[in-house]
Amino acid sequence: MKKSLFLFMVMMLLSGCGLQDYPVFRYQGEVFVPDDNLVCIKSASNDMLTFYTISSTEDDHKTDLAVGRDIKKQYPDTCIRLVLTPGVEYTMLYILNGVKYRVVFDSNGTINRSP
Repeated sequence: MKKSLFLFMVMMLLSGCGLQDYPVFRYQGEVFVPDDNLVCIKSASNDMLTFYTISSTEDDHKTDLAVGRDIKKQYPDTCIRLVLTPGVEYTMLYILNGVKYRVVFDSNGTINRSP
C-alpha cells in the first residue's frame, strides 16, 4: 500500500499536478471597447475595481501597457484609457470586488478565449 501511494505521489510530481496548480486570475472577465482609446470592465452599481494590468502580444506580454495598483475605482469609473492596435491581442488581469479575473480581447473588444 505504501509503495502504491509513493508511486502515485511521484507520478503527480512528475506530471506537474499539485495543490497549487491553477491560475491565480482564473475567472473569466468581461470587457467592452466603446472606442479605440478606451477599455471598460463590465461592472454594476457598487462594484469596486482595486487592481488591473493590461499587456499585449505586440511584445509577447513583456511590458505592462496600463497598470492600476491599490486603486479604488467604483462603478461607473471602471474604464481605462489605452490606444488599441488592430490585430493585436490584449490580456487584462483585474480584481473587481475582491475576485480575480482574466480576459483576453482584441481592439474590437472581442473576447478571444477563456483563461
